[in-house]
Parts: sequence; structure tokens; C-alpha cells
Amino acid sequence: MLSQASRLSLEAIRSHKLRSFLSMLGVTIGVFAVVALVSLGQSVNNTITGQFQEAGSNFITITIVGTGEKVLTYENAMDLHETLGVKFVAPAINFPVEIEHNGRREFAMLKATTPEYIERQNKDIKTGSFFEQSNLDEKKQIAVLDEKTIENLISDPGKVGEESIGENIAIQGIMFNIAGVLRDDDADFDGPPGIEDEGEQDNNADSSEVGPHRGPPRELTGGTDNVLENRVLIPLTTATEIFGINEISVIYAEAEDIEGVEEAANNLETKLHDYFGDEDAFNVFSQNQILDLIDNVTGTLTSMLAGLAGISLLVGGIGIMNIMLVSVTERTREIGISKALGAKRRDILMQFMIESVVISGIGGVVGIILGYVVVSVISNLADLSMVFSLEVIAGAILFSMLVGVFFGIYPANKAAKLNPIDALRSE
Repeated sequence: MLSQASRLSLEAIRSHKLRSFLSMLGVTIGVFAVVALVSLGQSVNNTITGQFQEAGSNFITITIVGTGEKVLTYENAMDLHETLGVKFVAPAINFPVEIEHNGRREFAMLKATTPEYIERQNKDIKTGSFFEQSNLDEKKQIAVLDEKTIENLISDPGKVGEESIGENIAIQGIMFNIAGVLRDDDADFDGPPGIEDEGEQDNNADSSEVGPHRGPPRELTGGTDNVLENRVLIPLTTATEIFGINEISVIYAEAEDIEGVEEAANNLETKLHDYFGDEDAFNVFSQNQILDLIDNVTGTLTSMLAGLAGISLLVGGIGIMNIMLVSVTERTREIGISKALGAKRRDILMQFMIESVVISGIGGVVGIILGYVVVSVISNLADLSMVFSLEVIAGAILFSMLVGVFFGIYPANKAAKLNPIDALRSE
């Protein structure tokens, strides 16, 4: 009887193609929305996680807030290098400055740091070299700029490469020699594997207040719009000597191995707590903590969007129920004839249930295919690491079939309970 019920159900679907298509459409849209949003959420999460993991999972970032009474100096920060489980530390100070070359002036964000920074952040020097420990010891007035800053300041595309090495620029009116150029792709100071600095300090507010050696105010040709676009790195000890700033805002650290990241982070946290006496004076983030935070945020957003998209699947199910109720009314006489020829209640119930599940199942498959196409296109355009898991596909098919069962059971039950005599009298 199952094969006969299936055959009759398929015949009913084929005989009412437009009605069946409209019933499937609601489920198709619902499944498509859920599958696409869940897969895109997973793709975004996978892409961000991959970027962090490629950079290394044994990184630790410490942002220094301070207590107002006690600050962390370069010497204090370097003492953390002796912390158990820590391979190295790279303290840094961030503040805006005015830079100048041959009369052209720009605002830039300056990062004063140590040689370990470029290793910790996986930066790539396009030409020239990064400063070394000897440069810190000698407090050398050298700078490393990114390609965009060179282009904005020197305004000569031919000098973005090796030609810019050895050029002199003024930072807050003090002359520095360009020692190296960072690739633009690597110019983001604190993008993966680090995090955005909280420590741009009170001395970030106005570049006119930075350092005792700043010259008189000048009219800027670049304006303040480029302050986050232009990047300059100098030795930390040089910044301390020239600009009189020795308040560390962020520390980039690396654990000796991946397994010891949490232990190293805890040891650093203990040392800093002993120094400041206040756990609110700093924040310690291991790479794993950042990844967990990303997973939680993207997971919550994906679940919320999937829930909203699921409403459209609910609407599609209601559409199936309405169409099936109309179908029962139209086929009342047919049901009566079937019962008069010996069809049992369960046979009628099975026929209408199969019809509902087939409609929702086909709609679900079409929705999955459309979702895959859209996710593929968006992933390629946005350079995402595409995720389209079997769990999502299986869940979408199962859920669409359950929609068919849930919303088809009432019309099917109504058809099965029809009195054959009353059904035969129906016109």
C-alpha cells in the first residue's frame, strides 16, 4: 500500500503543477535563507579564525590601562621577558604625530616599539630593514614607514621602493632617517594576530601636545584624515628620549610553545597584578581567548540570523497546510470512492502525508542548491574561506521534511476521517 500511496501522491502533485510549485516556493525560500545565513556565518568565522591561526596560536597581547598613579615603563615591560613560559615581549607606545618631507606635511600614527614587534606581528619588510636592538641601545633616529605613508608624504611613486631608503623625514620637527618600508598588506599595526590597542593614551588626543621638542604649529597639507592611514615605527627608546613619553600602552608577547600559552598568560597576569596592585590596570588576552570570543560572537549572530530566517520556513509550512486543505476539499469525492473500494483510514492518511512531505522535501533540496550557489558567489567576492557542511545540508533536509509532516498531518487527518457516504455525495 505504501507504493500505491506514493504513486497516487506523485500523480496529485503532477496534476496540479502550479499549486505544487507555489507550495514548494515557501519552503525553498525558508531553507535557502537558513542555509545561506548559517553557511556564511560559519565561513566568516572560519576565515577570521584561519587568519589568527596562520599567524600563530602562541601569541599573547597585553593592553595597559594604568592606575593614574603608576605607569609601566620600557624597563618594567622588558622585565616581563623573564616570566616563566614567555619567549619574548615587545612593548609599544602609540600616539599621533606630524611628519614632514620637503615641505609636505601629514598626520600619522606613530608606534614606538622594539625589534621583536615585527616577528610577533609577522610583518614583512618590502625594502630596507627594521631597527635592531643596537639601534635601541644607541637611541637611533631611524624610522620604518609603510608604502602608503611613503606615497602620501613623498608624493613620488618612484620612491616607494628602495629609493626611499636613506631619505630624511621630520617627526614633530625632529629629523629621522628612513631605514625600511613595510608592505601595505602588513601595515596594519594590530590586525591579526593582535588586537586593537586600548592604549592610545591620554596623549593621543591632540598631536600639538606631544613631546617637548615639537616645533611651532604649522598649516598641514594632509589634514587629520590620514592620521590612521599613515603609519610610522621608530625605536621605543628613541621616542622616550626625544618625546619624553615612557608610558607603555600595549605589550605583544609570545609563549615558548602553544601548549604553554595559558600558563604564560597567567604568569604575566600575576606579575602585572603584583606591579600595579590593581587587576583593572591591564588586560591580558591569549590567542585562544580571542578565538573563543570570535566563536561566541559569530556563533550568536549566526544563530540569531538563522532563527529569523526560520520564520520564513514556518510561513512556507503554513502555505503547504493551506494548499493541502484546499486539495482535500477538491478531492473529497475521490476520497469517498477510495474508501468505498476498501481503502482504510491509514491509507488515505499515508497518501496525503507523502504528498506533503514530497512537496516540502523537494522545496528543501532546491533551497539547499540555491543556498550553495549564493554562498559560493559571496565567498569568492568577499575572499572568504567557504564552509558548506554536511551537518547544515542534513539538518536543512530533515527540517524541511519535518515541516511537511507537521503542517501536513492536519489536512491528511481531515481527509482520512471523511465519511465515505458523505464524501460520495460531494459535488
